[in-house]
Amino acid sequence: PHIHCSLLPLDKDNKFAFKKLFSGKDKLEFKMRTLALHDELAKVNEKWGLGRGASVSETNARHRSTEEYRRWLSSECSTLEEDIDNHRKSLSELQKEIAIAEKKAKSFSTMIANLTTEKENIEHQLATLREWLESGEEDSEVLARKIGNLEWQLSQTEEKLAARQVQLAQTEEQLSQKDEQLAQQNEQLAQQNEQLTQQNEQLAQQDALIRS
Repeated sequence: PHIHCSLLPLDKDNKFAFKKLFSGKDKLEFKMRTLALHDELAKVNEKWGLGRGASVSETNARHRSTEEYRRWLSSECSTLEEDIDNHRKSLSELQKEIAIAEKKAKSFSTMIANLTTEKENIEHQLATLREWLESGEEDSEVLARKIGNLEWQLSQTEEKLAARQVQLAQTEEQLSQKDEQLAQQNEQLAQQNEQLTQQNEQLAQQDALIRS
């Protein structure tokens, strides 16, 4: 933000006195007086939280014509439009990755549910066979063989279940990270769109100035 101030310098005789009050004897004195005036105003404006603008000698800024500024602004808009397009492509790829991760998470959840049911069924069968073995109502060798087979099946099922649980946890962590990336990129895209809107408005103003 900045301020434009228009004034009419008058001397003690109430006569227009721009050269006397501001210009000085040459361009160098005019420059020094102008810089001093800006410095003095900066001190006064400190209480309002206003900062002194950077000197042209530091920024190497130069005055640009309306047409030059318009061309620069148009170039900035084109660059920003290209950035937004690339950003949208990146967002699209990220959304595809999220969709794939969601499918994987759903698949792992289904596998875990099925393996959990299988594990419970095996444990129930084992409990029944062990009761029979303790009661001595069935052939102990046959029961022992069945129990051994079921225990092996149970260990295999538990290994698969543990592996799928690890895979699900990893996939959910990836999903969480990608969702966070998506939120950040959506925010950045919104900011870029807002910036593009502002620059297009400025471009329209410059076009109006050139036509007038």
